[in-house]
Amino acid sequence: MVENPFGDDFWDELSVVERFSMVRKMSEKIRVDKGSLPEKILLGIESPEEAARLYGIAVGLWEGVFDERQFEKTLARIGRKPANYSSEVKTLRDIRFAGIVLGDACWLSSRDRCNPLSNFTRVLGDFNDHCGTAILKPSADDVLAAMRGYQEKNAGHQFIPCSPESFECFLKVENEVITKCLAEKTPSIKKLHGLRRTSRRFLNLFLLKTLDAPDMKLFNLYAYMRRINNDLGRSLDVCRVDNETGKPQNLVRVPDLTRKMLTDFSQRVVWTV
Repeated sequence: MVENPFGDDFWDELSVVERFSMVRKMSEKIRVDKGSLPEKILLGIESPEEAARLYGIAVGLWEGVFDERQFEKTLARIGRKPANYSSEVKTLRDIRFAGIVLGDACWLSSRDRCNPLSNFTRVLGDFNDHCGTAILKPSADDVLAAMRGYQEKNAGHQFIPCSPESFECFLKVENEVITKCLAEKTPSIKKLHGLRRTSRRFLNLFLLKTLDAPDMKLFNLYAYMRRINNDLGRSLDVCRVDNETGKPQNLVRVPDLTRKMLTDFSQRVVWTV
């Protein structure tokens, strides 16, 4: 735990991007374990207005990171000379991250549970992973096409916030994903991807709540879930290919500590609906 650094005197003066940068850096400096969890974890919202506010914070992060014209110029430079990617890697990864946060906010907070950014963030993620390697797809043009597809899909879309009951019911389903996956000693890679996606939604929920109203309990939950999400990501990266055969693995073992941390989190959630 760290001493509470949040204060009303300056927090409201920071942009969403500045708040996020501060929270992220703080989370890298603290040790998270079972003691980081409160005895009871409440996940709900009080009103549709709160759902809209959380969504608005995600929009603010996205708009603070993504500049369409600059993004097009960056892709054009990389398209002409792939080596230019190395100087743009942070910008492109920040854009993908902000897109994932906004997509999760759509899933969590909107009445229609849609994510218009899903294909764009997937293609951009593949591009980030493969750029500079022997894998030529997706190309910079593919990323640009995915961006255009997102813009067309999102054109005229109106965000309608969900109710507190709908919000909590959705999270109940997500929590069941954790329980079912952890019941298997060696889940499939597909199921582990689903587990990481679910843990990421809880992670981004606590992130958005912390950015909205800074509170150490929420921040500690964010840092806790970030540790889990990073550990699951490393498990997927390491286990994607078998070291002896060089072939993709079908089953992955969840690290014991990660399993314990997720189980502790899931069991402490308190539902009101």
